[in-house]
Amino acid sequence: MTTPAVVPELLILTPPANTPMPDPGFTYKLTDNAKIISRSDGAFIPSDDPAYLAWVAKGNTATPIPLTTIQAQITDRIQAYRYNLWVSGGYKVTVAGVDKWFHSDVFSRTQQLGLLAMGTGMPEGIQWKTMDGSFVPMTPTLAQQILAAGGASDQALMTVCETLTSSMLAAPDPTTFDITKGWPKVYGE
Repeated sequence: MTTPAVVPELLILTPPANTPMPDPGFTYKLTDNAKIISRSDGAFIPSDDPAYLAWVAKGNTATPIPLTTIQAQITDRIQAYRYNLWVSGGYKVTVAGVDKWFHSDVFSRTQQLGLLAMGTGMPEGIQWKTMDGSFVPMTPTLAQQILAAGGASDQALMTVCETLTSSMLAAPDPTTFDITKGWPKVYGE
């Protein structure tokens, strides 16, 4: 027969109310979000955290984000903006004297490549839906025009992306740099 294990009582000591907590010796770094601070133990805390505010009140200053980190973050934002325009902006082709916009997402591009690959073997009577919801008759020539417009759009987006990135890297304060200026027109503009 075994004897049950004895569990000692836990003694929990709670400091009296309004007792200041000892300073754990943390240091703090700013992040790219003004509402969040990085603590030296790796934790992210709100910028209104009482311990952080007390630390600042003692005359301490949080370490700023290195310029290269800010630049890398903004470069990522420029590239994400370009990608969004790439997949959702479409490209314009004039069909029977009317400007029509064709979808530029990955699935649509794959379909368009398929049309191009069919060439003169493309079945007659294909009606292709454009971004405004209307349909146009698909032909081998139109498939070539769509792919050419897509290539031109891709190149224009890449050029603007590179130009903006270079300008931002040269800016005295990259945090005020407007990444939305100078892009080619997209569907709906």
